[in-house]
Amino acid sequence: MAEAVGGRGLLCGTCAPSAVPDRPGPVSRASRRGSLATGLHRTRRAVPPAALVIAVKPGTGSGLLADLLRAHHADAEMFFTHDQPAALRDGTADVALLCADTDDLDGLDTVEVGEERAVALLPAGHRLAGRPAVTTRELAVEEPFTAQCPAVALDEIVDRVALGRLITIVGSSAADRLGRSAVAVPVTDRPATRLVLGRPDGASHAPTAAFVATALALTADRPGTHR
Repeated sequence: MAEAVGGRGLLCGTCAPSAVPDRPGPVSRASRRGSLATGLHRTRRAVPPAALVIAVKPGTGSGLLADLLRAHHADAEMFFTHDQPAALRDGTADVALLCADTDDLDGLDTVEVGEERAVALLPAGHRLAGRPAVTTRELAVEEPFTAQCPAVALDEIVDRVALGRLITIVGSSAADRLGRSAVAVPVTDRPATRLVLGRPDGASHAPTAAFVATALALTADRPGTHR
């Protein structure tokens, strides 16, 4: 499932292996913008196509993306999908936040921008909420647990968790968005995720280049990046 969200929505979820997609031929930017405008649901109201479309797996790099969008003063749109490489290859997105260890990066130009740990989002009163850490096996037996985070904005995910309707695994930067009704607990058997920005190799698109430059400048002093 995928959803385009205008403006600066945040995401939830973590990286997981995805099937290698078919690789259709290039799609013109005009055709892609028409597809986005007519084929996808936008929240609240229809908006003109953005100058930059960013494909992101739900729950990955929420804090990093928020920082990037604040620093990058240009029109950008988030495209929620569980197959970001396909969104790049079929022309739906200009750039994508990808998981270096699990996504198919063949034919993509990438730059590492950070690392993120996995955490479980739990209602504050849940029996596991006070634990220093949990495992995926412990989470799997909980009735509202969903291994694949829904492709919706982080605020909606947090609301569902707070109401006891959802338990899921997200990137650790999502913890910065939690109130008192939900907690984030580290998941010990999920490895840290190396995050990269990717774009089609050899692609020439000024807004994408500017966004990548912003990311490099923003993350230059952060540990574990640009290796």
